[in-house]
Amino acid sequence: MRACRSVLVFMMFFPADQASAVVPISAGPVIQPGHYFDLEGRTLNFRPSPRGYSVSSSRVRPAGAPGELLGKADYQFIRSWGYRKPLPFPFRFGGKVWREVFINGAGNLTFGRPEAELYPERDTWPDATMQSVGGSINDRSTAGQELMISALWAINAPEEEKTQMYFRQSAREFVVTWKTERYQWFGEGYRPLGPNIFQARLTPDGSIALSYPKVSEKDGIVGVFPGGFSGRQIATLNGGFVEASQAGGTLRFSFAREKGSPQAAAIRLYRVTLADGANTCEIGISLGDSPKPWFGGQCTGNPGYRIDDRRIELFATTFELQNVLRPGVRWATWPAGPADNPEQDGHVDSVPFPLSAPVAPAKLSTMKGYREGNIFEVFHYPHVSKNPYPLLHYIYRQAPPQDDFVAIFTDFRIDDLHNHQGTRTPYGYAVKGIGAELTEPADTFPVTRSHKLQAVTGPAYLGPRYEEFLEDGDRHFKNYANAVGWLAHEFGHRWGLALQFRNPQTGKVENLSNSSGHWSDYLNTPAMISVWKMFCDKPYVEKSQMEGFVYYEGPAGVFFRQIPAWNIASGFSALDLYVMGLIGPEEVPDTFLIAKPQIRSGQEVWGERVPVRIQDIVAASGPRDPGVHESQKDFTVGLYLLHEGDRQPDAAKLKQAAGIEKALVEYYRAATGGRMHLIAAQPPAVN
Repeated sequence: MRACRSVLVFMMFFPADQASAVVPISAGPVIQPGHYFDLEGRTLNFRPSPRGYSVSSSRVRPAGAPGELLGKADYQFIRSWGYRKPLPFPFRFGGKVWREVFINGAGNLTFGRPEAELYPERDTWPDATMQSVGGSINDRSTAGQELMISALWAINAPEEEKTQMYFRQSAREFVVTWKTERYQWFGEGYRPLGPNIFQARLTPDGSIALSYPKVSEKDGIVGVFPGGFSGRQIATLNGGFVEASQAGGTLRFSFAREKGSPQAAAIRLYRVTLADGANTCEIGISLGDSPKPWFGGQCTGNPGYRIDDRRIELFATTFELQNVLRPGVRWATWPAGPADNPEQDGHVDSVPFPLSAPVAPAKLSTMKGYREGNIFEVFHYPHVSKNPYPLLHYIYRQAPPQDDFVAIFTDFRIDDLHNHQGTRTPYGYAVKGIGAELTEPADTFPVTRSHKLQAVTGPAYLGPRYEEFLEDGDRHFKNYANAVGWLAHEFGHRWGLALQFRNPQTGKVENLSNSSGHWSDYLNTPAMISVWKMFCDKPYVEKSQMEGFVYYEGPAGVFFRQIPAWNIASGFSALDLYVMGLIGPEEVPDTFLIAKPQIRSGQEVWGERVPVRIQDIVAASGPRDPGVHESQKDFTVGLYLLHEGDRQPDAAKLKQAAGIEKALVEYYRAATGGRMHLIAAQPPAVN
C-alpha cells in the first residue's frame, strides 16, 4: 500500500470549483425493513404427510461427527459447486423416489440436477437479491423445474480453507454438514461476518431436519422446495382465456391454448403486466427452441414456467411483485385472447387485480402443523427497489431533476447479493450513426420526473468494493478505482454500444458489440489515453472501459490478450470516444476483430484478423449525428446517498461518496483528454 499512497497528494488534486454534489436523502418511504436470520440454536423438523409436511422446531440437536470431508467437486461452478452422492435408502421428495442426491456449495441439496447446472438458469448477476433468488427457486420448483432442500442458501467462498462440506450415512440417516464463510472478492460482495455451521439430515421415512448450531450471517434462504401447486382461482380475463390463481404467496398465470391450432402455434410471446400507475412489472415468456422466461419493469428474478398442449403457465412469488402489488393495481395480458394477432404487440386494456399486497412471509421459527407446497423463509437485508426509476421518482420530489447522469448509493447495506448494479439508459436525446436504438430515446418522465436523464445506475451500498483503497494480489489500488470504473462503465451505456461495421473481407454488416451492449470479446480495444497513474503506481492493462480486450498479434493466426483487473478504471478506446462524440472520424485509428475465434487458453486466441476501419463503420452505421463539433461535452452528474429515515446520514459514507464523485470528475477529464467534463450538480441539501 505504501507505494501507491506515496503519490496520493499529487493524484488527489482536484479543481476548487468542483463542490460536492452528493445529496443525502432521507429514504424511509422507499425502504422496507430487513428480515434477519433467527434460527441459530434451532432445528427445523419436516415430517412427511400425504400432500405436504408437518412442521415444527426444537432446540438444535447435537451435530455429531461431521463425517467424510468432500474434496474435489464433481461439478465445478464458482457460485455453487456440487457433489453427486448415492443415498443409502430410497428417499421420497417432490412426488418421486430418489436414489441419489446432489450436495451443493451454496448450502443446499438438489434432486435430479446439481445446482451448478440450475444456477445459470436463474443467474443472479448483476442485481439479484436474496428475495429474488428465493422467489426464483420457489417459482421454478412450483413449475417442476427444480427440487431443493435449502439448509441455508447463500453464495459461499469456494476456497477449501473457507468452506468445507462433510457427509456421513448409514441405513438410518444421511447427514450433510456445511462449514462456510461467505464469498467476497475485491470487486464483489461483503466482508464475512463470521463462520456458519449448519446441517441437513434425511431419514428413510422422508423426514428432513435442518439444524443451525452457529450462523454469523444475517441473510439466506431456508426451507424445502418439493414443488406442487394447489391454488384457487382469483381472477380471469376474456372468458377464462387467462386465469390467475393463488396458493399462499405463489401466483400462477395460465393462458389457454387450443391443441393443434395454427394461430395458437404462431404466438411466440406471452406476457402478464401488473401496474399501479407509475410502477409496472411484467412476467413473460418468449417461446422458441429454448423458452426464455423473464421479469421486466420493477421486478427482478426468474419466473417459473410450464408448457403443454393445453396451457402455458407462469409462476411468480408475491414478494417479487412488491413494487406493484399495492391498492389500485391493475393487470392485463398479451395475448388477451385466442384471436389476437401474433404479429402485433398492441395496447390491451387493464382491469383491477384482486391482490393489492404481497402475502406475509412464513416464519419457520414459530411454524407448527401441516403445510403444503414449498415451505421456506427468506432472510434478507432492507429492501430498496433495484430498479432505480421508483427511487428517482421519490428523489426528484425533493431535488430538481437536472442530472444527465445519476448514481444512487445507500449508507446502509441493502438486499443485494453482489453489491453491484447495472444501468438504465433513457438516453435523453437522439444520436444517429452509433446504433438504431439510440435514435429513439425514451421519455422516462412518468416514472422518474425527468426529461433530461441519460443514464442512471444504483442503488448500491457503499460497501468494500467502493472503498478508496483496494488490494488485488500484488496490486494496491487507490482513489476509488473500482467505484470509478463501475460508474464510468455504467454511464458508458448511454451511448449504447450497438455500433456495426461492413466487413471488408465479406461485405456483410456485422456487430462490433455483443448482446449485452459491451464491445465484443474479440475486438481489439486499447485505451487511447492511459489513466493508470491516477489509480496505482504500477501499470496495468487498459482495455476499453466498455470491454473488448487488448490483443497482441503473434504468428500463424495466434493472438494474445492480457487479462486486466476486473472493473478497475481504465481509459476509453478510440471507438468509445467516437461514439461519445468526443473525437471525429479522422481521429479514429484502425483496429481489428478476430473472426472464427478459438480460445486455446485464458490468454491465447486463434482466429482470423479482420480490419475494423472507420470508413467501414460509417458505411454500415452512418456518420455520427450530432458530430464532434456539435455533440454535448458537458454533463451534469448527481450522486444521491439514501439513508434510513430515523437518523442522519452516516458521516463516513457521505465522505466516501464525495471522494468517489471527485475522483470520477477528474477521471473523465483525464480519460477524455479534457474533451468531456462532468459538472457536479448543486441541488439543495435534503434531509
